[in-house]
Amino acid sequence: MSAPSTKRWTVLELLNTTVEFFEGRRIESARVNAEYLLASLYNIKRIELYARFNQPMTEDEVATFRDMVRRRAKGEPLQYILGDVSFFGHRIKVDPRVLIPRPETELLVEEVIKELAPEGAEHEFIIADIGTGSGAIAISLALAYPHAKIYACDVSVDALTLADENIKAHALEARVKPLRSDVFSRFSGRTEMFDAVVSNPPYVTTSEMADVSPEVKCEPVLALEAGIDGLNVIKTLVRDAADFLKDGALLAFEFGAAQGRQVAGMLESSGLYRDVRIVKDLNGLDRMAFARKKRT
Repeated sequence: MSAPSTKRWTVLELLNTTVEFFEGRRIESARVNAEYLLASLYNIKRIELYARFNQPMTEDEVATFRDMVRRRAKGEPLQYILGDVSFFGHRIKVDPRVLIPRPETELLVEEVIKELAPEGAEHEFIIADIGTGSGAIAISLALAYPHAKIYACDVSVDALTLADENIKAHALEARVKPLRSDVFSRFSGRTEMFDAVVSNPPYVTTSEMADVSPEVKCEPVLALEAGIDGLNVIKTLVRDAADFLKDGALLAFEFGAAQGRQVAGMLESSGLYRDVRIVKDLNGLDRMAFARKKRT
C-alpha cells in the first residue's frame, strides 16, 4: 500500500495489492475483506467488481480506499468499516456503539419464529427484546410478525440511538419501541405481559475478555462481558422473566458455548419454566435456551 501517488491504479491492481497487504498482516479471508471494501467504495455488490477490474481509479477513490484498508489492518471489524450487515435478510446499520450481529443470533431468531408461530402474519404478539443493541432481533421479529408490538430494550443510550435509526430505516417506529431498561427495570409495575422475551445478552467471562481477538475488543464491553462466570445477565433473565411473561409464554436467549449445562440447570431448578430446551448452533455447540413459563 506504499506505491507512489502518481501511479494510476486499476480496480484489479489495487485489489491484488490489498490482498497481499492483508495476508502480510494475517487478516483472515484477506481477499473477501478486500473485495467487500472495494465494493463498498462503489456501493455495489462484490460480484459486480469483476465488471470493473480494468477501470482506472481516481486519486480520491484510492485515498478513501487506503483509509479503509488501514482501519481494517489495525483490527477494526470489517462490519464497522462497511457500516452495516445483513441480518436475517435485512440491512442493519452497525458501528462501535453496538455489538455486531452474528449468524448464531440469526439462528436464535429463526428458532423463536418456529416456537411462536411459523405462519406468523395474523398474530398480535407482544415481545421484549432484552439487550437489543442494533435492534436486529426486534426488527427481524417485527418484519416476521406484521401485527406484533416489540420493545427493543437496552441499558446503553448509544445503542438505543442506533437501534432507533435502524427501526426508522425499516419504517417500524409504530410497532418497535426503543426503551432504556436494565433488563426488566422499566417494566416494573406494568400490567402488560409478554408473549415472548428474547435476548442475546452479554455472556463472555471476565477472564475470556483478556483473550478475545482485536476485532472483538473494538465492540462495546457492556454488550460482551458478564462477570466471572459470564452469567450475570442470564441469571437475571431466568429469575425475572417469568414475572412479565404470560402463562405458557416463551423465554429464549443465547449463551456461551460452555454454559449450556449451567443454563439448563438454572431454568429447570428455578421452578418457573417447563419444556426447557437447549439448541446447538451450526458448529454443533450449545448456544440457545428455550423455555415456557409454567401456569400460575
